[in-house]
Amino acid sequence: RMVSPPTFQNIYLGALGEVIGAHLLEKHGISCRPLPPEHYERFDAVTDNGIYLDFKYWGAGTRVDARVQKKKIREKLKEVGGKAAIIVNIVSPAPDYQPVTGEDGIIEVPGLLDLSRGVVLEEHLQFIHDKIMKL
Repeated sequence: RMVSPPTFQNIYLGALGEVIGAHLLEKHGISCRPLPPEHYERFDAVTDNGIYLDFKYWGAGTRVDARVQKKKIREKLKEVGGKAAIIVNIVSPAPDYQPVTGEDGIIEVPGLLDLSRGVVLEEHLQFIHDKIMKL
């Protein structure tokens, strides 16, 4: 069966990103769980200490307005009563992109996988682990 491009992009890759992200974090000792029903679809998961996770499967060609995205994330954090969110892209758009900690409680991780080298970006997983432990 064929899947329409919007369904593939918005549903399939979104679900794939959630599964891959949660699996990689769990394998590296970062426990995350699904959201309670009242917070469904605001984020993808939450850590035991209340840090919200939003997994993305954005490719190098994906263009989003960072200001608009951060505003939406801040609004969602307020809705769920969260103190911080980690936005995790699954596939790194370039090997030299590094995680960024914003002063607004939004932490951006540009990728967990470097497909050009076929490796898991261990340093990004360690970054996430360290941030979760400090928050």
